[in-house]
Amino acid sequence: MRPLTKSEKRLALVLGLLLFAVANLIVWNYLAGLRSDLVTEQARQSSAQMEHRTWLGQRDLWMQRMAWLETNQPPATSPSALLESVQQAAQKHSIEVKDPKLVSPNPQPLYMEIAVGLSAIGSIENIAAWIAEVQQPTLFRLLKQLVIKPADDKGNLRADVIVAQWCKPEGTVDTKPKP
Repeated sequence: MRPLTKSEKRLALVLGLLLFAVANLIVWNYLAGLRSDLVTEQARQSSAQMEHRTWLGQRDLWMQRMAWLETNQPPATSPSALLESVQQAAQKHSIEVKDPKLVSPNPQPLYMEIAVGLSAIGSIENIAAWIAEVQQPTLFRLLKQLVIKPADDKGNLRADVIVAQWCKPEGTVDTKPKP
C-alpha cells in the first residue's frame, strides 16, 4: 500500500473532524434531552414536596374535619328512604312529584352515595324552597343534576333532578386516620 499524499491526509483529517463533530452533536442532543427530562422531573418533585408540606402543616385541621364527619355524617340508608324523605319535602312545599326512580348506590372508600331521580312540578318559589330544604348541609345531600323547563301555561316549572346523599359506608369499622 502506498503512503497517503498530502491532500489525501488533509481530506482524511477533515473527514475525521467531521465525523467527530457529528458524533458530538448526537451525544450533545441526547444529553440535552436527558437534562430537560431531569429538570422537569425535579420541578414535579419539588411541587409535590411543597404540596405535601402544606398538607402536613394543615394536618390538625383535616383531623378535626375527619372527626366532624365521623360524628355528623348520617348512617347508610336505602335509596327508598331517601326518596320518601324527598317526596315528603316536596309535598310540604305543594310540589307534584312524577317519575320517581331509584339510582344504584355508589360505594366509595369514605362514603356511600345513594341517589334518587324524580321530576318536580310547581311554582318557581315552591321549587326553590324545596331545593333549599332538600340540600340542607346537615343532611349531606346535593343535587347532582338539575334541569328546569316550563311545565305548563300557568307559570309552573318542571325540575328534573337527581338528589344524592353521602352516608357513612356500610361496614365501616374506623375511618379515622392514625396520628
